[in-house]
Amino acid sequence: MISFVLPTIAPNIIHYLMWEQDTSIGMALMLILFMLFIIYASLIQGKNILENIELRIKSHESEQKIQHLAFHDALTGLPNRSLFNDRIEQALCAEMRGKNPIAILFIDLDGFKHVNDSYGHAVGDELLQTIANRFKTIVRSYDTVARIGGDEFVVIVQKIEQRDDITKIANKLLREASNPMEISGHNINISSSIGIAIYPDHGTDKETLITNADNAMYLAKDNGKNTIQVHAA
Repeated sequence: MISFVLPTIAPNIIHYLMWEQDTSIGMALMLILFMLFIIYASLIQGKNILENIELRIKSHESEQKIQHLAFHDALTGLPNRSLFNDRIEQALCAEMRGKNPIAILFIDLDGFKHVNDSYGHAVGDELLQTIANRFKTIVRSYDTVARIGGDEFVVIVQKIEQRDDITKIANKLLREASNPMEISGHNINISSSIGIAIYPDHGTDKETLITNADNAMYLAKDNGKNTIQVHAA
C-alpha cells in the first residue's frame, strides 16, 4: 500500500496543501511525507541489496556443486577419474623433485556383479558407498582414494618412507573389503584384488603406472582373488 501511495498520490497531496491550504501546514506535511518517502526508499533499496546478496550466495553455492560434481563420483563422493588423473600428475611432479616413490593401488571388488544380480542395484550402490567409506578411513590425508568406474577403485600412496608401508596399506584395504557387511537385511561377503605399481620402478609417467597396476590387479584375480600382486618389472 505504501509503495503505491508515496510515489503517486503523495505529490498531489503536497501540491494541494501548498497552494490550497495554509502554507506552513503544507510545508510541515511535505516534510513528513518526504521523510516517509526516504524511509520507504531505504527499505526498498535494502531489500534489493539483500535479494542481490542472496542471489549471489545461491549462485556461488550452485557453482560449487557443479564444480564438485565435475570432479567427484556422484554415488560415493570420492574423487572421480578426472580428479584422480589430476592428482597423480601433481604427485608425480612433486615426487620427481623429491625423488620419493609413489604407489598406485588398483582395486577391483571380487563378486560385486553377483551382489547386483542377486540383491539389486540399490544394494550394490550401498555396498559401494560402504566400501568407499571404509577405504577413506585407511588412507592418509595426503593420499587419494578414487572411484574410477563400476567396482574399480584406485589409491595414490605418497610420501613413502619405507616400501613396507605400501604393503601395509594394501593389506588394510584388502581386510576392509572382505569384512562382512549387512545391507538391507542381507549379510554380504565380498573380497578384492589389488594390483600395485610403484614409481619410478614400474614407470615414470601416469599412463605406464596405471597400466602396470591394472595388469597386476588382473594377475591377482588369476591367482585366486582376495590377494595383492605387485607389478613384476
